[in-house]
Amino acid sequence: MRICRIVVILILGVFLSYCGEKQSIDELLTREMQSRRGEPALFKLNGKNFSKKKFNEYNFRKNVYFEKGNPIENPEEIKAAINSYLNEIILSNNVISKVNFKSQEYNDFMMPYLIQGTINYYFYKEAGIIAEMYNASYSEKLKGAIMEELSKNGKKRPTNAEENALIENIIRWRKIQKYKESETYIKRDILSKLKSENKVIILNQ
Repeated sequence: MRICRIVVILILGVFLSYCGEKQSIDELLTREMQSRRGEPALFKLNGKNFSKKKFNEYNFRKNVYFEKGNPIENPEEIKAAINSYLNEIILSNNVISKVNFKSQEYNDFMMPYLIQGTINYYFYKEAGIIAEMYNASYSEKLKGAIMEELSKNGKKRPTNAEENALIENIIRWRKIQKYKESETYIKRDILSKLKSENKVIILNQ
């Protein structure tokens, strides 16, 4: 069941990422898997290098969208995330060749995930979370405060581009959490407004 969930989450995520480009889901999955290759490499799979940067970007978004905790400073969670990422690649390469993406049963299975994912995307966008996901801007004052905090916790000061990127993600994560605090109220207000604009009569229960 866990493997099934991994595949569903990946397919939905890829679909929502590229749905405006009018490609079939198997094409989108193939494109996603190919885009994960690159250097500097996080690991090799069947002789091919898979990019550490792509993993960090994907894992960051996944943790925001599925409302998990921030894994950036937790080595055990990072290790688990890498293993999950590797499983996604292996499973997806198998799925692409064996699943009939045009079948009615596939459409029926995916529809609840697609509907919920689209609604969640809309609320995240209205709350400003989507925009912040792609906003790497930050103040030097805020960056300095994060560095000081890490130093107090016994962690070394970032000295290269990769470590600075992690600092940026920590800052971005914390800013997103503030947006999330308002998301509940935004959902309530939007749903209340839409309900007032639509006449509903329950005929049978």
